[in-house]
This record gives sequence, C-alpha cells and structure tokens, in this order.
Amino acid sequence: MKTVNYKYFDLNLFKLKGKVVHVPTETLCLIKNPPIPDIACYVQTKHDNGTISGDAAFEKVADLQEYSIKEAVSYFGVSEENFEIKDL
Repeated sequence: MKTVNYKYFDLNLFKLKGKVVHVPTETLCLIKNPPIPDIACYVQTKHDNGTISGDAAFEKVADLQEYSIKEAVSYFGVSEENFEIKDL
C-alpha cells in the first residue's frame, strides 16, 4: 500500500469511506501488520470557509484505501509539488 504525503504538514493521507484521513508517521508501520484491527487517525473535514480541520478517531485498518496526488491537489487546493507518494 502507498500513502500520499503532504510534505509541508507531514500528513500521510488515505481515503476512508469517502473521507480523507491522516495517519501519523509514527503509526504508519501498523498498517502493514496491524496488531489490532483499528488505528488512530485524524478524519479531515473541509469547512465552507476553506479551512481544514482534523478530528481524532479510531478506524479499521482494512477500510483504509490509497489516496492519489490528484485527489489531494483538488482537496487541499495546492500544487502537486506539495505532495509525494510513499511506499509503506
């Protein structure tokens, strides 16, 4: 599996049931071999005024899906240079 990393904020982005989630770098290793079915993450919410916030949540690792740079550019409204693909 791969993640899209927002380099400026060090956000490791995935899709989850139509939402964007960020998994902290220190817990990325738990995605490949999860000791428990859930992982701590932050569900990103884009507000009407353009700001983005993250709410802490526990979500099932099996529900995480790869996110693309194209989707990240569209969601965050910044250029492709701000993102990179990382293998887990």
